[in-house]
Order: sequence, then C-alpha cells, then structure tokens
Amino acid sequence: MGVKVGLNHLPVINFAMQQNHVPVIREIIVNNTEEEALEGLDIIISFDPEFAESATLHVDMLPGGRDIRFTDIPVHMSTSYLSALTERIAALIKVEVRCGNECLASESYDISLLAFDQWGGIAGQAEMAVHMLN
Repeated sequence: MGVKVGLNHLPVINFAMQQNHVPVIREIIVNNTEEEALEGLDIIISFDPEFAESATLHVDMLPGGRDIRFTDIPVHMSTSYLSALTERIAALIKVEVRCGNECLASESYDISLLAFDQWGGIAGQAEMAVHMLN
C-alpha cells in the first residue's frame, strides 16, 4: 500500500519547554498515494527513550490520492524524565501508520533532549525540523 508519513517537530526539547506546554510535534501528515481509499487507520506515535507517552490517532477514512494533517497532537512529556537529565541525549520520535495488524508506513525522526539546565537557544524554537514526504 502506498502510504507516506511526514513530521514537523522541534529539533530540541528541555524541561522548561515541557513545563510551559510547548508542543513538540507541530504537524503529522499522512498521504495515501494509492487511488483507493484506506479505512480504519491508526497513527501511532512513540518515543525512544520514553521521554513522553505514546499516543494513537485514528482516521476513519483517507481517500485515494489525498492527505490528512494533524496539528493538535496529544504529546504528554514526562516531567520526571526531563527534570532528571544531566546531559544532552539523542532521541527518536517514531510514527507508524497501521491498518489493523498491517504496518503501512513507519518513519523515525531525530530530536535532542537537553539537560534540565540547558537551553537550545533561540534557533531551537524559531526553526523547527521539517521532514517532508519523500
């Protein structure tokens, strides 16, 4: 099946951003490149390491040749995890598109987790990492 997924997210996150409810993920785009509609899709968002809770978005139907965009993504970051960091670490945001037990698309995106006393600078918030559909 022809499904592509794209993600628009912040390149870095820290404890202060979590405390101020800064959204990590700005947008998820799921594109159906096939002519036929897809029904009953689940978009599963997970994190490695688990600095935030996994989330699942549901799509009843995605018409052929169309895309759907999610901008209100419920990411609940772990206060205890981010407040305990003492150095910067590399992490991943994984986005999977599933139809039942079948994985239609899966992509992983890099993000940096900063120590509780580090700041990513103005560029960390002004410029977001944008990954376009291939």
